[in-house]
Amino acid sequence: MQDNLAAALAFILEDEGSDLNLAGSEPGGGSRYGVSMTALADWCKANGKPAPTIDDLAAMTPDEAGEIYTANFARPIAFDRLPAGVDYRLLDVCVNLGVTGGIKLLQVVLGLWQTSGIMDAATLAAVNAADAKQTVVTIGCGWLVKKHESPNWQPSPITPNGYGHGWTNRMLKANRRALAMIKG
Repeated sequence: MQDNLAAALAFILEDEGSDLNLAGSEPGGGSRYGVSMTALADWCKANGKPAPTIDDLAAMTPDEAGEIYTANFARPIAFDRLPAGVDYRLLDVCVNLGVTGGIKLLQVVLGLWQTSGIMDAATLAAVNAADAKQTVVTIGCGWLVKKHESPNWQPSPITPNGYGHGWTNRMLKANRRALAMIKG
């Protein structure tokens, strides 16, 4: 629940890393702490701040990244109304797939039809009625399937080593963390 937010943000920031990633494959051309230039620009606009530059992205602090994750990801998924462990696991997935993509994945995991990508009352009721441990593991597996579809899964000219091994390790680590948050 809400008391997991600080831990969830710390895990995500650790996994995303503090390096400035400047690449054409990144939305807006760059990211830091997993926050893309596009996400930073959206956040700045929503908060009445000037359009950011790459220098602003490079200067972003972990606290600022946490504010963006809270506003752009945790609130739209109703983080504080989700079961412990599921809250973190879904937040982590949404950072990678976007809020709509993460919620759609959750809806598929829960067997809901149709998938809207919106955290509505039916989705909240279903996730709170489901077994939290099973939901965590299934969300992680679903995320890995989505990542496997990426052209960057295997080695390529763009990603000489591929990201499949790293994404698999991240899924396993995130699942372990989320399962440890579940009481009972």
